[in-house]
Amino acid sequence: MREIVGKAQSELGRELKEAQDKLAGSRYDGVFEKWYRSMGFTKTSVYNYIYYFAEVQRLNSKSAIETFEELPKGLAYEIAKPSAESTIAKSQAKAEVLDGKIDTLKAYRQRIQELETQAQLSEEKRKQAESLAESARKNAEIKERQLERTRAELAEISFIKLFVILGHILQSKKDQRSPLVFFKFQYVAYSNV
Repeated sequence: MREIVGKAQSELGRELKEAQDKLAGSRYDGVFEKWYRSMGFTKTSVYNYIYYFAEVQRLNSKSAIETFEELPKGLAYEIAKPSAESTIAKSQAKAEVLDGKIDTLKAYRQRIQELETQAQLSEEKRKQAESLAESARKNAEIKERQLERTRAELAEISFIKLFVILGHILQSKKDQRSPLVFFKFQYVAYSNV
């Protein structure tokens, strides 16, 4: 029975879409709306039928069309709207309806809510991970700068030690001591500083 109703809705949507296309344009501005209202249709019902027809046209297999036509009317209209694919969550929920995993409008809306909540949690986790990565990068830069300063200080200290040792070697020549023995003594003494 639903399949028969579905086919009728699709045919009505096709007729309405053709009339809309023929009456489109500035020359006929507002005529389409006047026409369907004169027949007792509301704007919501007319666009539900048009979107229903468009969805049937998008489906690429007979079994997909049959599945769609057997859906409850409210669910079929909801997933046929252009906004049914306006977010990733809505697109995924729509795909689950068309795969037969969801069969009521309530379950469809709940699934969208679940998917949006999951997406928000994922986004929050991604932002946290980015924040942690940024903190780690900044800490690494700070440690690198500290290491550079430490290396520079050590190089300066080593240069000063070498200068002092050379000074002592030159002094030892004046004192007639063996420079090699004095150098070894000074190196051991300064390497512990």
